[in-house]
Amino acid sequence: EYLVNRGIAYRQGGKYDLAIADYSEVIRRVPNHVDAHVSRAFAYMVQGQFDAAIADYTALIRLEPNNADHYANRCIVLTRAGKLEDGLRDCERALEFFPGDLHALESRGYAYLKSAQYALAIADYDVVIRASPASPDALYGRGLAKMHMGDNAGSSADMEAAKRLDPMV
Repeated sequence: EYLVNRGIAYRQGGKYDLAIADYSEVIRRVPNHVDAHVSRAFAYMVQGQFDAAIADYTALIRLEPNNADHYANRCIVLTRAGKLEDGLRDCERALEFFPGDLHALESRGYAYLKSAQYALAIADYDVVIRASPASPDALYGRGLAKMHMGDNAGSSADMEAAKRLDPMV
């Protein structure tokens, strides 16, 4: 656990290479260590190492095949990697396990947004925002979708609300 905790500290400090090294050592010692895979996948994703992140999420899905979060997280990475159909498929799988799961809906909204299915993105983001009005990512995503649909006033309102909640969104 020491290496996992140190990896978390490195990751929080933006030292992703050191974090990945610690998580990799844990996985070398204990190949089925879920927390190390989750943390390493996130660190890979932040660094833009999408194939490595996808591999970790795939390993997690093998370890915990009914865990909706693993599918929703892999959906995000696949979408960022431009594998939009695969990303949407993972989001759908997550929602099969937990219909209405906000993380999976927000992830699918992102996948819809990136695949230019703006009305569907807005529908998913609407559900998330109704349940969690202080979700800056959902507000910002919905704002982007509204912008693409020509709703400039709605887009501006959502994006401004998102930035009030999280200036880094």
